[in-house]
Amino acid sequence: MRRYSMRALFRPEALASLFGHYQGAPLIVERIDSEPEPDVMFFSNPDALAYGTLRTKPLLVIAVADRSLDYDLGEKSQLYADAGVPEYWVVNLVERVLVVFREPLEGTYQVRSSLDETTRVTPEAWPELAFEVSAFFPPEGAGPSEADR
Repeated sequence: MRRYSMRALFRPEALASLFGHYQGAPLIVERIDSEPEPDVMFFSNPDALAYGTLRTKPLLVIAVADRSLDYDLGEKSQLYADAGVPEYWVVNLVERVLVVFREPLEGTYQVRSSLDETTRVTPEAWPELAFEVSAFFPPEGAGPSEADR
């Protein structure tokens, strides 16, 4: 099982080489009326022209949340489940846990787990990968970056 640094992984070229396609745009799915905007999405088809068509589907969606936490854990998770996104992760910056949603069924994820910083997470679509949950979070006590202000 390979381990990766999330900080290095979230460079677009790293995402494209590992997962085939990264898209920082709204999730477009015919079954739902809304177009939620996740922070990161990984798709089944590496062809960027297939985005938003039946030729590709999102495999993993990740949201980073502090002020939007209630929305991301509630309504947004229901939208992704309804859209059939098989796996949805919420990086909960407030409690410093990664919330993992899996097994969507009729607008609800059947499995929800909270992983603390001492654990690892493996995406179901890529079982050969493992990530330290702690890598999703800034160091304890670090202030906001310039981009966050």
